[in-house]
Amino acid sequence: HAFRHTLPRSSEPRLPDSWCLSAVAFAEGRLGYQQCWSSAKRACLPPLYSHWSGQLIDHMLLRCPAEQLSVTSTGIFHSDASDHLPLFVDLEISTLSSKSG
Repeated sequence: HAFRHTLPRSSEPRLPDSWCLSAVAFAEGRLGYQQCWSSAKRACLPPLYSHWSGQLIDHMLLRCPAEQLSVTSTGIFHSDASDHLPLFVDLEISTLSSKSG
């Protein structure tokens, strides 16, 4: 048999609206990541922008237990090497101490 690809003839959407997510929303909502500045121990604001257009379009996502990793600060580094500004995050890593017996 010869098969042809055809467009759906139904007027119903092919994907449910709940599947229409941005990459960041998918990572946060479905994979359990969070913006690093929202997991900071101290008040830590996100950068105001990361692109020449004045928008924050770059992200730093974490998926790590809060007792092992904490964010101390975030920011951007001004450079003319790209149209995106590098984001940075300072992390504090704590090791779990175990009692030897």
